[in-house]
Order: sequence, then structure tokens, then C-alpha cells
Amino acid sequence: MAITRLNNNSTSSVTTLSAVTSIPNLASLPSGIDVGKIGQVVATSNAMSTTYITSTSPVAISGLSVTITPTSTSSKIYVHATFSYTQDGYNNGTLAFCQIFRGGTQIKGIVAGGDTQNGDYGHCVVLSAYDSPATLSAVTYNIYAQVQNSSSQFRPTGNSDTLTAWEVLA
Repeated sequence: MAITRLNNNSTSSVTTLSAVTSIPNLASLPSGIDVGKIGQVVATSNAMSTTYITSTSPVAISGLSVTITPTSTSSKIYVHATFSYTQDGYNNGTLAFCQIFRGGTQIKGIVAGGDTQNGDYGHCVVLSAYDSPATLSAVTYNIYAQVQNSSSQFRPTGNSDTLTAWEVLA
């Protein structure tokens, strides 16, 4: 496949670049550039509970949990979650917050979305973190959610949800 680039922002001067014919050899990168290797992958999908969350403190979303046992204390864990939910704040514009926890420690959090004066809205969340647990023991990652005020409802939809943990070897 050729790549066409317009020169001087005009259609009268066009250059065609030849196709890429090979993928670079990662082993030939300069020293000091570490590309990492995947030691293991653990995942769960389509297991999320549809129980509503109305707490203003973080609550684990049932079913969005994964446990991985690192093979080295220097391993990193890349955690990636995708899920969807609806929210009803009774037309008051409240927000929902989603977090990744390792055990009882939050390692990443975001404002996921909220409702508006027009009512319920569906939200798709993509949340990821790169963690350094520094252990050889099993590590559990959970997705937590909370709402801005208790009159709001975080409603997991329970479809197309995934939580994956990759061990990246040092």
C-alpha cells in the first residue's frame, strides 16, 4: 500500500511514498531501551453485576475483579478495564467516579461521567493503570465506583465488560 502526501497543500504537487516492507527488529534497538515482555495475562469478561451503586464512597463493582500472581518482584502489572453504565441523578447533573484498586489501595481514578437535566445517559468507560506491586504474592485488582451524591444511581449494564491484567517482565 502506498502513502500519498500532498505537498504545499495543493493537489497539483503530490508525492507517493513506497509501502513499508518490513517491521523493525526490536532486538536491534539502542541499548537502554527496554521493550518488556509479557509474562502472563489474566482476564475476566461479562461478569459484572448489575446492582446499582448509590454510595458517595468507593464501592467494588461485583464481577469486575481479577487476580494475578507476579513471577518477579520487579514485574509491572498493566491493568485495563472497559465497561458501561447508565446514571440517573434525578436530573441534577451529578457525576460518577470510577477507580482501579489493588487490594484496598486506589491506583487510578477518573470522573467517568454524569447525568444531565435531560435524564439518564449511558457511558462507556476505558480505564487503565500501570502498577508496581513489588510482590510474589497474588494481587487482586478491582474496579470501584461511587457517585457524587446519594440521590444519584450508578447502574452497571453488565454487558461487554472486561478487566485484564498483564504481567510485564522487567
